[in-house]
Amino acid sequence: MPALTPFGWLVLGWTAVTAALVVAATLRTVRGFREEDQLFLAPADAELARRQEEVLRDMNRLSRYVNGFGAASAAFAVMIIGLFISKAF
Repeated sequence: MPALTPFGWLVLGWTAVTAALVVAATLRTVRGFREEDQLFLAPADAELARRQEEVLRDMNRLSRYVNGFGAASAAFAVMIIGLFISKAF
């Protein structure tokens, strides 16, 4: 089995990071289905407010991962394009 070239390693890394991006974005979207645009003022609604805060906290946490994986995927894409162009000329 031949060894991977630097271009192959970059494509492999980009594939892994992009797959993680898709998973994180999907999880954030599915978790966001439970988000409600409501204001809870009554003390009886404290449990609903607590659940809503939990959903928002989870979405904010997942957003950091989505942003990080998106930036990493873009960086890999730029490196792949740069290597491709440098090999072409």
